[in-house]
Amino acid sequence: MKINYLLSLLIAFSFLALTSFSISKNSISTSKKTESVIEKDTLNIMASHGIFLRDSANLTCNKLAKLPYATKIVLLNQDTISDELTVQETKYFEIKGRMQKVKVISQIDSLNDLEGYVFDGYLTKFPVPVLDYRGTKENDYLSSELNYLKGNFKESEKYAIERHKENEDWIIKWKKRYGENITYEYNESTTVDVPIHKIIIPNLSIREAYFFSLVLFFSENNEYNEGDVVIFDKNNNSFIIEPLSGVGCYYSIFKNNTNELVIEYECWAC
Repeated sequence: MKINYLLSLLIAFSFLALTSFSISKNSISTSKKTESVIEKDTLNIMASHGIFLRDSANLTCNKLAKLPYATKIVLLNQDTISDELTVQETKYFEIKGRMQKVKVISQIDSLNDLEGYVFDGYLTKFPVPVLDYRGTKENDYLSSELNYLKGNFKESEKYAIERHKENEDWIIKWKKRYGENITYEYNESTTVDVPIHKIIIPNLSIREAYFFSLVLFFSENNEYNEGDVVIFDKNNNSFIIEPLSGVGCYYSIFKNNTNELVIEYECWAC
């Protein structure tokens, strides 16, 4: 009887140990998961000028409504997708896409639940930046791009500082990581007066980065200043935005060697 009792206790403790290990193992694997802020079924309008909702899958058909920037929409019947279309967004940049049937999600009563067709070249799954960001008492120290990252993507790593020497030049790099594998870098050099900023967003396209940059970095109307010129390199699928006067900010939007989207910029005061 005593042996049977001890054997029962041993089996019970073994079961509890295995159960605890299993729970602990599951807890560890769950804690490593990062919740995505990208909504798979919902798209956002990223064109600061808004887009038109139309009554059929054609860019020249009747307009049902003007949908403002950041309006959310849901894709409907995919059988109604049009052939590929091209829109000449600027002298330097064209956008390819298709007309998609959608349903509007809006806090504006007259727009909410409307159905129609939109050109999907102006849509993104990413959360869009705040239009005409001016800062608040709580975050007015943040630049528009850092406000966007902080407000939409959870920080996965605090600032990491790297320092190394190249010839006689010390390179100092501040790096911060966010969800969706996004990285913000701030690079300083002891021999160059102007720091270089870099935002790496792996899953963003050149098309999306173009519209995001207009909202994040430019004038109150969220279009590049008249004194700035946008140069689109079709061969390398990249952008350069630079001031004609030579004073201001220089932006490069490109894909790096690992096909990650990079927005890199530096600003000169004189």
